[in-house]
Amino acid sequence: MGRRRIYALDVGAFDSLSDDARYWVGLLTADGTVANRLGQRYVKLSLKVGDSAHVEAFRVFLGSNQPILVEVGSGYGKDCSSAVLKINSRELAERMIDLGVTPHKSGRERLQDRFANDPCTWRGVVDGDGWCTFQNTKSGPIPLVGVCGSLTLCEQFAAWVGSFAGRSPTIGPNHSIWKASTTGDPAKIAVKAMYTAPGPALARKKVNALAIMRWERKIQDRSALTLDHLLTLRAESANWPEVAIKLGMTYENLRTTLHDRRKMSQEAGHGVDHFHRNRLREGYTLEVLEG
Repeated sequence: MGRRRIYALDVGAFDSLSDDARYWVGLLTADGTVANRLGQRYVKLSLKVGDSAHVEAFRVFLGSNQPILVEVGSGYGKDCSSAVLKINSRELAERMIDLGVTPHKSGRERLQDRFANDPCTWRGVVDGDGWCTFQNTKSGPIPLVGVCGSLTLCEQFAAWVGSFAGRSPTIGPNHSIWKASTTGDPAKIAVKAMYTAPGPALARKKVNALAIMRWERKIQDRSALTLDHLLTLRAESANWPEVAIKLGMTYENLRTTLHDRRKMSQEAGHGVDHFHRNRLREGYTLEVLEG
């Protein structure tokens, strides 16, 4: 006969795999701890004290009245104290393992296939150990979104975002682990997919997400756009309709503008052969003029 529980707990909280449940699977994959050995069977979430309300949201999801503790810590002269919820439960630990959140997962994180294309789960991963912010550039701040962890997790994120955002995130080393991130319009598209999906979200990243969803790329005066500018935008985009969106133009207006700029370059004596030394760039031009 097992020990009587001191604190309340809904051990079936993850049974239905609701929007909320899938979110917490993502967050625990990125930033949780699971132990399942004799004398040590628990699920633990530890976030910085400033995010203690989010730890409380997890406690409510679990139907628990387990106290949230504060672990005091410091580093580089800064307060690194954490709000910690540790649920001692064999049933909950085993359920998390069934869902792919395993002990000693650091550097080996991987979402199960059923979660790999789910925006709620990926929002949890980003909230746990990722970025949803702005990156400063010469042309102004642009959206930045990404995750860090195992190479496998980063490849999964890149595959998911790349399947709908027009460009896959770039993957590279990040100290002893890996990171996958993307910027600009693909980042905005990915953020919208994650942060408009139902379920919880870390408050400070949700604020950033809302700002990203309002962001618009700053485009120079369209009358000053040269053929080279247009073709450069095409090289950075998935297709011409995406270029039209970036410029705030209809596709037909873009075709007209491109035709006019091409004609201007020829009348200026440049000639197509001179202006387009790269066959791919000339191919982009014909792609829209003949489409």
